[in-house]
Amino acid sequence: MSIQSRIEIVKEIIRSKLDFFIFDQFTNTYNELFLKEYLTYEISQTKIDSNLTNTIYVLYFYIDNLMEINAKFNPEFGDETILNLGYLLRQYKKESDILIKRNGPGFILYCNAARNFKISDYASFIQNNIKKSEIFIEPISVSVALVSLDEFNMDETDTKICEKMLSTGTKRINIVPSLGPNAYLDKDIPMRLATIGKILIVEDDLLTQKVLFSFFNNNGVEVVIAPDGTKGLEIAKNREFDAIIVEKTIPKMDGFALKNALNDSTSTMNTLYIILVQRKSVEVIRRGNELRVDYIVEKPIIFEEILGFIQREIKKRGYQL
Repeated sequence: MSIQSRIEIVKEIIRSKLDFFIFDQFTNTYNELFLKEYLTYEISQTKIDSNLTNTIYVLYFYIDNLMEINAKFNPEFGDETILNLGYLLRQYKKESDILIKRNGPGFILYCNAARNFKISDYASFIQNNIKKSEIFIEPISVSVALVSLDEFNMDETDTKICEKMLSTGTKRINIVPSLGPNAYLDKDIPMRLATIGKILIVEDDLLTQKVLFSFFNNNGVEVVIAPDGTKGLEIAKNREFDAIIVEKTIPKMDGFALKNALNDSTSTMNTLYIILVQRKSVEVIRRGNELRVDYIVEKPIIFEEILGFIQREIKKRGYQL
């Protein structure tokens, strides 16, 4: 068999497996590779017909509390949450829209609609229905970042415009968590990263670190992580924080020993101090009172409770949230 014949056979094999390359097998939706090629083609068609009243919108969807679900249950329930979100997006999207699985844990919706179409209302409609849905193991909310073709210079090449649209969408969806849950971000909403406070988390468990970081960061709180008590003390002495959250049994210097060391300095002795424990006891509470620990929180943590402690502390200092 000639080399050319073998090449043709391989080409045919690749053609037969095309869906594997452009389709996300997990969610049964198109992937970002497909979106890039499709979007480039649609941009070229828009240029050809300059009288088109439609434009292209690309909506990015982010699951606000996916990490909390993974931590509270397990990653399998996180995967189920992603699948259920895909199912709902198919139900609520317009028939002409195309659903795409993001490379990360979320989705993109390609929408070709009239320029006067109220795309923000459309996004809000989807967000509200997802928030009310009872098909998830735990209710979820999604944040949305929007990119419109009208934002870009049509004199550039189709490929360049496509790359800029997707790059802008990625930047916006990465910023969305700092705006809080159920957020919406487009070109008319400043991509602000202003924080409402700064906290130090002293925790050696990597999963707990990630969950705490994600929750507080998503709620506009700047977060610094320390893996042990010694490092936590070093960081706290050199930076000012609105609160310090500490796992009681951290290595090198436990939560109570760290608080005792912080009490030696006027710059750190009054910083809001929260200790996380597996179980409260009379001895734990007594020791906390002796060291002027502000709050002793028993696991599993209710994140909103701790956020409330921090927000109230910041308000007491006269900062506007």
